[in-house]
Amino acid sequence: MGAKKKTVTPAAADAKVAKIDELIAKSAKGGGTASGARTALQAFSDDVVGPRFVVAARSPDPKIRAAAVEGGTATARRRELFPLTAITSCLADAEAKVRLSGLIALNRGWGPRNDAVYAAVRAKIKPALEPLLSDKDRTVASQAAVVWKRLGL
Repeated sequence: MGAKKKTVTPAAADAKVAKIDELIAKSAKGGGTASGARTALQAFSDDVVGPRFVVAARSPDPKIRAAAVEGGTATARRRELFPLTAITSCLADAEAKVRLSGLIALNRGWGPRNDAVYAAVRAKIKPALEPLLSDKDRTVASQAAVVWKRLGL
């Protein structure tokens, strides 16, 4: 006899989504609260939490956008779920912290070591990254140069 399938009610699913969204928002606050929230997010499978990071990357709050990009690309599976267009749009964000988070995301999972994936997206990364080489924020500009070199552009 097989194991019983768990039935998830819509209310339970909504509650889970609300909890994940709350943890993503807390992870953006910084300090101990953020650390605890990031740890709590690890309790959810990447397939469940990954899409919520994509939604959070469109938040009106730049701290949440930055946290979403970093959290959404923290594991190999999340990087698979996090579209490159979401990362490259962060590179054009008005807020330096969000641009920097996009650079961190690129530095994590893209590049010549992932040849098959990278070859397909290289042409999309270069035009989004190039303007950051002369970004008015020195940290962004310097990190852009590091990512540019690492990606072999």
